[in-house]
Amino acid sequence: MSSLCPPGACAPKSPQSWDGPVALYYGPDFGAPPCPEAAPMFVFEGWPEPAPIPCETCSCDPPLGTCSPPTTWTVSAGPCSDLGVNTNFDAPTNWDGSCTANTSIQEGKTCGGVPCVGSLTVSPPMIEEQPCTPHGNGDPIPGPAHFTAGDAFGPFGRACTGAPWPACEQEEEKVCVPKPPSFETCIMREGDEPCPEGWPIKHLLYGEVNDQRECTACTCGAPSGGSCTVFAALHEDTACSTLRGSLVITTADPTLCTDLSPSVGLAAKSATLLTYEPGTCAPEGGQAVGDLVLLDARTFCCLDAPAN
Repeated sequence: MSSLCPPGACAPKSPQSWDGPVALYYGPDFGAPPCPEAAPMFVFEGWPEPAPIPCETCSCDPPLGTCSPPTTWTVSAGPCSDLGVNTNFDAPTNWDGSCTANTSIQEGKTCGGVPCVGSLTVSPPMIEEQPCTPHGNGDPIPGPAHFTAGDAFGPFGRACTGAPWPACEQEEEKVCVPKPPSFETCIMREGDEPCPEGWPIKHLLYGEVNDQRECTACTCGAPSGGSCTVFAALHEDTACSTLRGSLVITTADPTLCTDLSPSVGLAAKSATLLTYEPGTCAPEGGQAVGDLVLLDARTFCCLDAPAN
């Protein structure tokens, strides 16, 4: 207490275009004190801008998938450089790569007066992958806030006055402002303004805070980047015991063509999976969306910490 102001303390008069001084409570909304007897008139109450809402960090499990052997096998009468007449040598529907004599071509068979077998074109293997399973890590996803007041345990401000304040004894350029417990001595102004000299502690409050922000759910993009390698084999016999030729093909390859010895027979074929590397899915979601509406801004500039 000041001897020049027995009820409280001497404070400078508010600068031009500022209102006050006022007594400001700034602390938890829950249990905030009412205007004290020394400053009984309510002036303003509000809340600071809420902090950004915490959203989860999204991730995706690897996809579950399979690698299917090539299904399109085309035999041409000419070499890869000049294919000529084509003969279907496709694998059966839903083929698992096991030995098959489907669409076999007899040795010496001719197409347009030349041996049917001159080259072989094989499509790449196919990957089929299921959607990835998303996961959220970290903070839980909050629902929409939908409040006009802030968190009950978050910061809150209430300004009160008893003005006109009397002048301090022997210091007429100052006014006698009470110092009730839990209140600061402040000046105030509409909008977001810098504090004038001598009033160093700033609180920016809003009379209306309407927070409609929420976090988007975690999802996963389509799988991509998977690869597999298949050993494709041609056989002289229907039991696939005698190898006629082979090639290694991957999902990254275009359709491959390989030259064969003319007039050979192609009795059967088989395909064996060598490697399969699953793709990945890009995580999506975990983003804050929605509006944060802040209205009726007031700047409070205070002399010191609240009285205890």
